Amino acid sequence: MNEITIVIADDHPLYRKGVISLLETQEPYRLLGEASNGIELIKLVDTLNPEVVITDINMPQMDGIEATRQLIKKYPALKVLALSMHDEEKLIAEILKAGAKGYLLKNTDKTELINAIATIMRGEIYFNYSISTYLLSKFINRERGPAEQSPTQMEENSLTEREMEILLMIVEEELTNEKIAQRLSISKRTVDTHRKNLLIKLGVNNTVGLVKAAYRKGLIKNSF
Repeated sequence: MNEITIVIADDHPLYRKGVISLLETQEPYRLLGEASNGIELIKLVDTLNPEVVITDINMPQMDGIEATRQLIKKYPALKVLALSMHDEEKLIAEILKAGAKGYLLKNTDKTELINAIATIMRGEIYFNYSISTYLLSKFINRERGPAEQSPTQMEENSLTEREMEILLMIVEEELTNEKIAQRLSISKRTVDTHRKNLLIKLGVNNTVGLVKAAYRKGLIKNSF
């Protein structure tokens, strides 16, 4: 498996070390360097050319939002994952608009961090499931169609390939999260996260609502 190279930026050294310790023993990840602010981060990326940047938002001299904006302008293929203590919609919106591909709260565990990196490396978006449907449709779909799209079209387009795959298994095969995890060779926790994201994106609270919404919105066609 090819290495995935990473640079991390956070103004708290202990937190940086904690994230680094989580990733150091995990293949195929390789930490190239660390920064304490956005200016240092940009210099590191210019020098080391990593595939992934993990960045805090609130940092001195230059925050993670401005650093992300400048980095994505220079390196459009760069994958940026934001890690923050804050879950305010304004901050989430700003970092997504700047070009970040994922957003996690700092209380995330090792499994979710690894899942997030793997997801954004596949070209998908990863976010904490508490992000509102409004943010998902407005910012995740900014390059997926005109603003005149109907809500149904936006919801359908906002589902990733993996989410559609899991939705089919839930609706058509009635598989449990455990069975889906076995089928896809991923962890149950990852399936749990995808299911939560599906509930948020389709605006429902349970599996029954998920099934009804999938048919009502035309995401899955009735076979009868």
